Amino acid sequence: MSLNALRTARAKPAGPDRTASAPAVTGFVTPIALDQRAAQGLQVKLEIDRLRDEARAVLSAAQITLDDETFGDVVADLVRAKQAYERAFSLLLDTGRALVRLQAHVGGGGYDALWNAGLTPIHPSTASKLRKIAGFVDDGILPLEMRDHMPPTLSGAYLLACLPPDDVPRVMTHLTSRHLLPSGSITVLRREVRRLTGPDDGRQRITAELDRLRSQRSKLDVQIAALEAQLNAGSHDEPDE
Repeated sequence: MSLNALRTARAKPAGPDRTASAPAVTGFVTPIALDQRAAQGLQVKLEIDRLRDEARAVLSAAQITLDDETFGDVVADLVRAKQAYERAFSLLLDTGRALVRLQAHVGGGGYDALWNAGLTPIHPSTASKLRKIAGFVDDGILPLEMRDHMPPTLSGAYLLACLPPDDVPRVMTHLTSRHLLPSGSITVLRREVRRLTGPDDGRQRITAELDRLRSQRSKLDVQIAALEAQLNAGSHDEPDE
């Protein structure tokens, strides 16, 4: 080693190379994001406190006495049930969107073939309703401000999805004002929808019947194609002498 190289090596400080670039900081949270999270956390806490106070008053009025530990479990289960209930419509919507994409690729006959083979648990008529609900949202028929008022059940959501588009804001606003959305019984919802949309012209019945017939047609197409394939295969066989 040359004298200059030796001097340079001795002069170089021990430890990691200070000139190397510092590792990138990951997961950095801005002060604004922290403030938003704090505000959301405070809002959730206030809602739980309100729920706890109201539940205690209601149970006391109903002469139901619980110790503190059991009452805490009751409040926790109320919160869990509410959160799961509110997620129910989102799950319906996600399912409908997946079915829309699936049918776009394989068609109605292809979906029926998949169902007949046991590769999907969703009956074609139910799948048709879920796709209708997805279209109701994604085509902009459902007003954005009404999204949180959609029923979390298939029958309730499908009922609203079948409304004439021009009637949707008026009907949903009325149903919400009467506390029938999002959790009113389907029987009451149907009665109110019929009353609000005028004389029953059979629109919903016809829509349901069309869905049923389309499902049957798709199944028949699959069966016909299978039989034709068998017939064509048999026509190539030579008859026995």
